[in-house]
Amino acid sequence: MRPAIVLSEQRTGSNFLLSQLGQHPKIRDFGEVFSKKQVVGCPKGMSKEEYLERKSSDPVGLLKTSIFPREMLDAAGPIHMVKLQYQNIRRDTDGELKDFLQSLHDDLLVIHLVRTNAFDRLVSKINAQKTEKYFVGAKKQKPPEPDPYPITYKEAERGMRKYLRDIDTMTSLIAPFARKITVCYEDLVADRLGELQKIFEFLELEPMRPKVKSVKQSLPARFQIRNYGILRKRFADSPYASFFEESPGY
Repeated sequence: MRPAIVLSEQRTGSNFLLSQLGQHPKIRDFGEVFSKKQVVGCPKGMSKEEYLERKSSDPVGLLKTSIFPREMLDAAGPIHMVKLQYQNIRRDTDGELKDFLQSLHDDLLVIHLVRTNAFDRLVSKINAQKTEKYFVGAKKQKPPEPDPYPITYKEAERGMRKYLRDIDTMTSLIAPFARKITVCYEDLVADRLGELQKIFEFLELEPMRPKVKSVKQSLPARFQIRNYGILRKRFADSPYASFFEESPGY
């Protein structure tokens, strides 16, 4: 077994990426260990009910004993992959999770997924909250887009600033790890197979052509935000100006 994590913030394409990587025969995707509802890839010998209980009561212990057990570490074995959100790290006030990840320093494979356009990410997050849909399967009906709505300057500035600060924090956190790669959401959308090949090479796996199992949920921000033009002008001379240019992948 080789341990791997996809580290990301909400609305950066992590569910899409895991749906792609999880199709590889040498990857076991366990989804979000800190999600109390999601059940993906139950550990062997554990029922769905037991898995949910462990996720709820002791997710770090679950990682240690059943998903990334040290006695199963094998450089040539299959990859056990989980998704960690930034908030899981932020809420790790006693450092138990960070200490455990650090103990896997030489073996842990870290895929850091970021979204370059911080404004589009903010809008996608708001849309998902409005529709209560965070992942839509390719065979599912896409939820209707929310009616166009405004975002205040302060809300936009605060959301973008926080996300960029969090990226810097997480980049510093994983800097000491020996095996890591950063993947940009926009590159993944624009060149899915090319980016996946880079990731498979990083994971030392034979490349494959996964099926697309989800649909893109959000419209570009310029079509969704009622006062987009006003915001674009107000941010024109700011560090956020580039986020109001057309994003690739739409």
